[in-house]
Amino acid sequence: MAKVVMKDPITQRQLPVIMEGGKPKAVVIGIERFNILTKLLKMLNEEDIKEAILLSQSEVAKAAIDRGITAVKQGKIKPWRQALEEV
Repeated sequence: MAKVVMKDPITQRQLPVIMEGGKPKAVVIGIERFNILTKLLKMLNEEDIKEAILLSQSEVAKAAIDRGITAVKQGKIKPWRQALEEV
């Protein structure tokens, strides 16, 4: 069985994964991260949630997110104000 490794997308720290029947069932996150996620979810409306679910299932969206994360890790980013000025 392959080891499941989940990392915090911001800190890149490994997160504990709870397994059930050999499959990942939950990821343990700190209370601060939980509170942030809870606040963000409260700000979303039903349409935003439906759209987020659809995007989370899209291979194209996943690939775009992966490219963005790679760009951030490689330092290929610029301040948002600079990017906005270039548009």
